[in-house]
Amino acid sequence: MTIGERIAHLRRRKGLSQPGLARQAGVPLSTLNYVERGIRKGEGLSVETIRRIARALDVSLDYLCGVYADE
Repeated sequence: MTIGERIAHLRRRKGLSQPGLARQAGVPLSTLNYVERGIRKGEGLSVETIRRIARALDVSLDYLCGVYADE
């Protein structure tokens, strides 16, 4: 699972829209959209951006980045 797929899955599970997650995480909607669609890869994101998204989704940075296997 890519980081974009993982973000989209977790976002839906929390019942958040893309704009809702972007607002909660304090990241641009376009960034979130590009990552979820696979246009922008995780390697191109700053650690701060990924950290904000992870915090908004209530998961660890390691989990969001795919260090741990999916359930």
